[in-house]
Amino acid sequence: MSKIAPSRAAQAPASYARRDLLVAALTSVATLAAPTWSTAAWAQVPAADASKRFLDLSSFLTGKNDLDPVIARRTLQALIASSKDFEQRYAALATACAAARQAGTLPDMAAFDTSPVSQDAALRATAVEIVSAWYLGRVGNGPSTQLIAYREALMYRPTAGITTVPSYQLGGYGYWVPKPVVPSAA
Repeated sequence: MSKIAPSRAAQAPASYARRDLLVAALTSVATLAAPTWSTAAWAQVPAADASKRFLDLSSFLTGKNDLDPVIARRTLQALIASSKDFEQRYAALATACAAARQAGTLPDMAAFDTSPVSQDAALRATAVEIVSAWYLGRVGNGPSTQLIAYREALMYRPTAGITTVPSYQLGGYGYWVPKPVVPSAA
């Protein structure tokens, strides 16, 4: 069935059929490419159980049991994106930590330096990379640095309640409303 009324079909320019063909071809290409784009985008998002395992390992490595699961997911995603072999290194570290904990050679992070996990330079570097991401709130260096968390970075916890996070205001909300006191000229 033609889109053009029969009386106008005879007057339609010959390029109309080519336009339809071009639109159909572009639509087909877009349809075929869309699953590839969405698959590539979802491949970067870690699965929920992977995020949970990363959160558990991060809690052990940092000694903090109250780490934010959302930040854990973002951190894992950024670490995977920053290094092609991070997933393999992370899996090796998780396996080694689990084995050392089960053997009793790594009961907590106080024993990390003397544990077999710390003796392996690659495992130690991966552990430092994860702990650094949590304390600094970022992954990577230079132009490729990814900010994960700023205020929630663990480096601010020791002074929480005493000092404010840099670049945050020192006064409470609306501190700018009252007029400043002008010193008298006496």
